[in-house]
Amino acid sequence: MSLPYVADPKEQKTVIELEAWDGLEDHRSKLQEPWCLSIDVSPERRTSIAFAGRNQHGDFHVEIQESKAGTGWVPDRVLQMVERGDPDMVVLAANS
Repeated sequence: MSLPYVADPKEQKTVIELEAWDGLEDHRSKLQEPWCLSIDVSPERRTSIAFAGRNQHGDFHVEIQESKAGTGWVPDRVLQMVERGDPDMVVLAANS
């Protein structure tokens, strides 16, 4: 799993370094209930949707579901995901 699109990773500040993020991938990890659907919009207007919660071992688990340019596609897609997956909450990043 890799982070959503970044215009120039060398100039972009991230909370987690890309190498560290890639090193956290675990195909055996499975998202457990409760979980939330989160939405983030970058300054470049790229929207990412992720599922987040805990896995079967109680560790944090994040799945990037979709990441595309713009925001017009987001409401319909979030509605589809909510109806299909029934998250416990939907979160929009405050700075998005």
